[in-house]
Amino acid sequence: MSDWAGNEGAHWAANADRYTRVLAEFGALLVEAAAFAPGQRVLEIGCGNGDTAVAAGRAVGHDGSVLGVDLSEDMLGVARARVAAAGLTNTTFVAADATTFAPDEAGFDLAVSRFGVMFFDDPVAAFTHIRRLLAPGGRLVFACWQSLFVNDWLFVPASAVAEVLPLPVPADPNAPGPFAFAEADRVTGILTAAGFHDPALDPIAAKVWVGDTPEDAAAYLRTTGMGRAIFADAAPELIDEALAKAAEAVAPHAGPDGIELDGAAWIVTATA
Repeated sequence: MSDWAGNEGAHWAANADRYTRVLAEFGALLVEAAAFAPGQRVLEIGCGNGDTAVAAGRAVGHDGSVLGVDLSEDMLGVARARVAAAGLTNTTFVAADATTFAPDEAGFDLAVSRFGVMFFDDPVAAFTHIRRLLAPGGRLVFACWQSLFVNDWLFVPASAVAEVLPLPVPADPNAPGPFAFAEADRVTGILTAAGFHDPALDPIAAKVWVGDTPEDAAAYLRTTGMGRAIFADAAPELIDEALAKAAEAVAPHAGPDGIELDGAAWIVTATA
């Protein structure tokens, strides 16, 4: 499992506003698919900095509740501050592993996640546990990335960097990571094995903002988990060359709102 309780979570918390902007369009599509309703009890898996939790808390109202679960205390600090700023009293958070934690009361109407479920070490066991936290007929709705090769927001700059430095490529394409759920048949099989009914995947596409300028986008790439792995032991001159190539690669995607590239994901739904 990625280091969400440590460095990776701290990185996302420190750059919370940036990540909110990066994932804004996909987040809106997930909220639309979740169709939060007044009075619902919602469980959010990998709630991160609280973007989706705030939207859910507003939608379910005083008679509903939202419980966000995440490994990162750093991100949960951001999420709690955002909930407080929104004046929500029905939305709470707990630092825990969503694959094993036991809430005071199960029977959630809806479990939702925005790009938070692809990192499970044992996805069948994880989703089996999540299913048991839902009420009979409860819904699971989550967003996960399609293949890297149809996600230009990462593929374009990463391909440019790869001309200079080797990229970390997992030996197993299904290993926990951002693109572990890229194959629709695999996701369907996991959810079926976990006891869910009627799993379905709907493709969604949106623009992903990666920076205000090409140089901003390239420099930020270096600070991400993948970037830290790529550049960790590289010579300074190779780092400079790789970042220049990344900036050059994304420059054609500049527009009035900055650098935006195509992204592709799945909205996955299933019933307990």
